[in-house]
Amino acid sequence: PSASRRRPTPPPPRPAPGREIHNTTMGVRFIAAVVLAAATAAARDPIQVLQEEATRYHTGGVADRDSLCDSVECCTIQDSSNGCAFSDMSVNQTSLVYPGGETSCIFGDPFAFQVIPGTRTDQLLLFMQGGGACWNEASAELSLCSTEAVPSGPDGVFDKSNPANPFASYTTIQILYCSGDVHGGNVTRDFTSLGRTVTQHGLYNVQATLDWITSQQAAGNLPTTFSELVVMGCSAGTLGVQLWSYEILSTLSFERAGIVADSYVGVFPPGSQEELIPQFGICPWLPSSLQESCEAGTLTLYDITKYNMGMIGEDFPGAAFSFIQGKIDVVQRSFYDAINLLGAGDDDAGGDDPALITKEEFYAGVNEIFEMYEPYPSFVGFLVQAQEHCYANRKRLYTATTAGAYNESGSSTLLDFVGLEPLQDGASISTQCEGELLAQPDWDGYEYCDSALAGKTFTPST
Repeated sequence: PSASRRRPTPPPPRPAPGREIHNTTMGVRFIAAVVLAAATAAARDPIQVLQEEATRYHTGGVADRDSLCDSVECCTIQDSSNGCAFSDMSVNQTSLVYPGGETSCIFGDPFAFQVIPGTRTDQLLLFMQGGGACWNEASAELSLCSTEAVPSGPDGVFDKSNPANPFASYTTIQILYCSGDVHGGNVTRDFTSLGRTVTQHGLYNVQATLDWITSQQAAGNLPTTFSELVVMGCSAGTLGVQLWSYEILSTLSFERAGIVADSYVGVFPPGSQEELIPQFGICPWLPSSLQESCEAGTLTLYDITKYNMGMIGEDFPGAAFSFIQGKIDVVQRSFYDAINLLGAGDDDAGGDDPALITKEEFYAGVNEIFEMYEPYPSFVGFLVQAQEHCYANRKRLYTATTAGAYNESGSSTLLDFVGLEPLQDGASISTQCEGELLAQPDWDGYEYCDSALAGKTFTPST
């Protein structure tokens, strides 16, 4: 398939809907104190969990571009005579490309994407980085999202030296994440964070990366058709994958493709998605069939994902849409709690119910979402009996099984599952889970498997 369908040029950023904000730093600290108090009984502090997760993407404490570019090759498109040509980059070495223009990190720092040329240029792994989310003033001032474009180190699928890595030969391009908007924002907020303007331009960041790839194809530096294309993301990057998957497959020409959404299926407090999506400025660039419900405040992530799954099934029927999900993922549970406690809106002071989501409730929510996707032929999932968050870009890609994250004796290994992507001729991929099969009325605990998902197998039509 070739890409002839592109979304129109996005509209200029606009202020998010909502009333004037009067929250103060003192108010945010009070909210944080409430969160900590609510967490005490559960022996889990969701804010601390999320702050640590966001900090994970600030490897080495690099806080400015000059320091970062002392250790990796950097190129700014506007300053380059050849548009930061792929042909000038070293194999298996990171280069950072700064596209400029409307791209931006959340507080105005420059956005970049990471390019690691592989031994094969016809195989492309397009990875969407994670790093939390900042959805209102409280979440921004509590530092619940990464704010700088920092490349990933050689772990998981980025470990080119590991012979077990099924993507070792691939050229890898990672859309770095520093906008706090799950790779979809197009908004300048009407609040500040510690005196800084909050600009969320994930839409422009992703589009600039895709534009560079197609420009390199046009220049002959990358193949016009990839033999293999894998679109993958972790955490907030998985939400980006769910937003962008069909657009990416429609933009890039390929022979085989696969989608891997790692560690964010999207268990949200009731009603929060419908409020969050418009506030990020996502509505105007969605397909027209989704815009009305988005503007009306009724659109959910599940609606977007089902739309993309359906379109991919029609236009790219050989592409599997696979999820990796820890049954009791602590980071995803903590985001549920943070949204519930801090509120979803710009001017919310927090939810009415401070109770934290339990492991059992979270896993039940995962299964309910997967049951929504089960009717789509390309959907499959790999469930890990674990609380760890993100696998594809971590060392545990090589140790996780259905029984746990670290070498537990499970019936299936994650590496075997991921290694099937993209599916070759005659191959199939199936949902994997460890535990007793139970139907929804009998769900108990979090060590079971949903019988409605058992045996789901995707075999592309020939």
